[in-house]
Amino acid sequence: MILNAASLALLLLVSLSGVESLVLTQEKAMSVKLTESIKISCRTDASRDWILTWYQQKPGEPPKFLLADSTRASGLPSRFTYSGSGSQEYLHINGVQAEDGAVYYSSPTPPSLLLLAPSQSTSSGSEVSVVCTARGFRPDGAVLTWEEDSTTMAGSEVHPGPSQRQADGTFIQSSILKLRPERWSSGHTYTCHLTHPALTSPLRESVSAGQCS
Repeated sequence: MILNAASLALLLLVSLSGVESLVLTQEKAMSVKLTESIKISCRTDASRDWILTWYQQKPGEPPKFLLADSTRASGLPSRFTYSGSGSQEYLHINGVQAEDGAVYYSSPTPPSLLLLAPSQSTSSGSEVSVVCTARGFRPDGAVLTWEEDSTTMAGSEVHPGPSQRQADGTFIQSSILKLRPERWSSGHTYTCHLTHPALTSPLRESVSAGQCS
């Protein structure tokens, strides 16, 4: 949605890529007056519930997180609220102000993947830890799995952690692989796979002891 504070013309836009089996539909245009209250709708074609993230983007500036579910950006004016659930969500601006002129859009947020290998100095103790972290995603629901070479790992060496909500409303989640030093040093390649509903295909990162020497 582009809100022009001078003419008060509204154009609703959606920008979305890399999201699996999800199409977002928003209204095309509306007209409002200053101090008028508006409701911007966003509808998904998916049968499952999605927590959509609402953004505001002003000319020449990057997108700014507004709110998602009960999580609000720090300092966000109380006139910005949301309602709805499932396939229909609404962003409310209760009393439009001149500074609200911007593009507004909603989207799930795909994760990024970070793989941290043990340093050479820590590989001589009782065990070594390889940490795989999914960052900056919304909604919750990331899945991290491990492979040794091409074999799935699901034993006691895999230590999955819970997801945690961050201040910006996105989530972070880690899984730790704990190995005996001799196993880590044996030349195997360890791969972390990440799947999430907002990804069209899984992410993966690999590491081996030879890469860290």
